Amino acid sequence: MTRHRTQRPLTLRAIPARTALAHHARTAILLALALAQAACLMAGLTLLAGTRAELVLAEQRLGADVIVYPTAGRQQIPNNALTVLGTPVDYQRERTALARLAQNDDIAVVTHQLYLTTTLGDGQDVWIVGYEPATDTALSAWLEEGPDADPATGALAVGANVATRLGGDPTTVTLWGRPWPVTAHLAATGTRLDDAVVASTETLRPLLDAAATAGDTRYQGIDPATSYSAALLTLRERDAAASVAGWVNVYVRKVTADYSDAALVSTATTVTAHLGLVVGATALAWALLVSAHAVTQFLLMHERRQEIRVWRTVGASARTVRRLLTHETLLVHVVGALTGTAVAATALALAGRALPGGPPQPTALALAAATAVGLTLLTAAASTRLALRRTLRRDGGQALLTV
Repeated sequence: MTRHRTQRPLTLRAIPARTALAHHARTAILLALALAQAACLMAGLTLLAGTRAELVLAEQRLGADVIVYPTAGRQQIPNNALTVLGTPVDYQRERTALARLAQNDDIAVVTHQLYLTTTLGDGQDVWIVGYEPATDTALSAWLEEGPDADPATGALAVGANVATRLGGDPTTVTLWGRPWPVTAHLAATGTRLDDAVVASTETLRPLLDAAATAGDTRYQGIDPATSYSAALLTLRERDAAASVAGWVNVYVRKVTADYSDAALVSTATTVTAHLGLVVGATALAWALLVSAHAVTQFLLMHERRQEIRVWRTVGASARTVRRLLTHETLLVHVVGALTGTAVAATALALAGRALPGGPPQPTALALAAATAVGLTLLTAAASTRLALRRTLRRDGGQALLTV
């Protein structure tokens, strides 16, 4: 006796998957579109984030808007050596003269640098730059380990030339007969900072103690919390630099203020404009992909008019038809979008350090992937419903089955 296999009854829930599997060409087209859309969006978002971080870092590396020196100290710096990152000079004064800076509403942040000098084991001079990490707007951006890699209390960062003199990647540097750990490195700036060792204000205290112990009496009586060699000003509006520098030179005694020249202001504007262009290009590419996807959906829906008429003739409501076709679309697009994000993630991983901002972090990749999948499904559902609404309206929702 032959046994016959009984098929499970076809349910509305199973129809979307069955329909997608039965129409290979249509499903392949939608899969390819979803894959391209998700892959391009994920790659675009990742590249945009990296480019934005790189451009923001470039703008931060322009330095302060205005730099203020004690007049006697400023006179020791040649004009061609002056930078708004802070140009070390062996001159220190009390901060009392700077109190009036608080009266200028155009000044957003004031941070101080204190410069000392000593010699390394090779007998060559080295600058020691004390700075305030909490308010710094210049040096942190040049740390190769990242803007948040400020050396902790008791540790130092070394300039590019100092690192070379100490063997390329030093772990300690000896100052005034004591070894100090090196936890960060400054990128090459082309300024005196390349020949400097950078320390926080708190680290300057034990450094000054070491100097006194070693018999160096030049810096006796200096308090890192109340002394300064240069004050770096960040303004609320960068283009106010000239007027603020003029105000400081008139109303603050015994100091000289210099400001970023037009080239730096122009560079900052260009950085912002470039970021806007990157955002615009990414948005345009996404819009073109969404438009192409929508057009394809309208064309495919037009070809399915007879199928929709059958559904309507057997009594399916417009709501049921919309639900079935939307579920089918989402099912196909989930597979395509997940495949697309996998392809994009692989490509980004292979690109690695060649990407703007370096290799993306796993959390950033995961966020970009989730966004790409979500937007791909959202646009797929929206375009399907719009195409279906147009088709139902054209047929009046009452078409009869033609035999």
